[in-house]
Order: sequence, then structure tokens, then C-alpha cells
Amino acid sequence: MFYFVNDCPCESENAKIIVLNDSINSKEKLFEFYGESLKFPYNTVTNFNAFRDVMEELEWLKEREIKIYHESLPLIDENAMKAYLDYLNLIDVEWEKLPERINIIRQYYKRIGKTIPVDSWINRPPKIINIYFQIKLKAYVYRILHDYSWDFRRCISFDEKGQESIDFIAHYPK
Repeated sequence: MFYFVNDCPCESENAKIIVLNDSINSKEKLFEFYGESLKFPYNTVTNFNAFRDVMEELEWLKEREIKIYHESLPLIDENAMKAYLDYLNLIDVEWEKLPERINIIRQYYKRIGKTIPVDSWINRPPKIINIYFQIKLKAYVYRILHDYSWDFRRCISFDEKGQESIDFIAHYPK
């Protein structure tokens, strides 16, 4: 979920919180920042596909919740910004859909009469990823995703504190 807030949601004890700002001025620095902040197990993130792959794992983090707060947007070129926001959207979609996919896998194992190994990733609770932006960035983020994302659904909702959020979810062919 993309949240647009006035202040950083930094008060959580059990969450891994990373804060991005305009000191990041290239894709390479963006990937390096995420790698250092989230302790990527390998240093091979050099493009957005690799970024998405590693961000869809995160099993090495002890924290279950990850909060990504954008104080401002990284100073990367417009094409890189389009890709960055689109990939954040896709990462968000994958984590959001994980419980549904796990349920399908559990049903499959049950149907074929097998048990899921105890140490399987299926038995670990999925991570919760929330992506926050300063409210002043809302129009820009929306415009970029609306103009660039190959397909998304816009859903405006409010959290328990009344903060407005926009959920961009890509539609995948079934």
C-alpha cells in the first residue's frame, strides 16, 4: 500500500524503517542504499529486475514489517523514477498477494496427500511492506504511475488514523 502522510511513521518498535531522501542521486546509489539498509545478502542488485527479486524475498530480516518512508524522492532521472515507482508497486502487490498464494499451495499439498516441510518458507509469516511518501509527493507519484504503469487499479482508502492512502495494484492475466 502506498500511504501519503505528513510525518514519518517511525515510532514502531518491531518494524525495520528506512528513510529515503534526495541525497540519493543515481540508480546505483538507490540500490546501494536499499542493500545497506535492508542488509541484502548479496551485492548484485544493479537493475530494477534484480531489485524486485531481492525485495520479494527479505527472509533474512528478523523484522516482519518493513516501512519505507520517502522524505523526498531520490534525485534520479525521470525514466529511472518511473521504473522505481512501478517496481515498488509490483513488490507491494507480490507481498500483498502472498497469503493467497500460500493458501493455494497448502490446498494443493493437502489434495495430493503430502505435508509441507516444517522449515519451508510457506510456514514463515509473510513480511508486511508499507510504502510511505510525504503528502506533498502525492500528485507526482500518482501522475508517474498513472502515465507509466502498464496497468493498475487505484483504490483510495484511509487507515485507522484517517491518513489517506492509494493502493496501486497491477492486474495480472489469469
